[in-house]
Amino acid sequence: MAKALTAIIAGGGLGGLATAAALARTGWRVTVFERQNELRANGSGIYIWENGLRVLEALGACEDAIRDAFRGTHFEQRDNRNAIIESAAIPSDRRLMTT
Repeated sequence: MAKALTAIIAGGGLGGLATAAALARTGWRVTVFERQNELRANGSGIYIWENGLRVLEALGACEDAIRDAFRGTHFEQRDNRNAIIESAAIPSDRRLMTT
């Protein structure tokens, strides 16, 4: 029997946990190190577009991730002077998950 591969991941944020879940699903032994000792209730918003939703779906985590999510109606990009350089509406009939 082959020995399981081992991974050590620094950071328990979205990227670190998604990587850990993906590796664990393929038989890796994974340890995640996070410097914070508890979850924080504040932070930056994270918008996840189609490709990211597909990854969460493949990991079996999409439904939990979007259950109480804020669904934006517009997005803006701003420059270093806070001036809007791009703005657009997000269509309301857009599906959150693609199959």
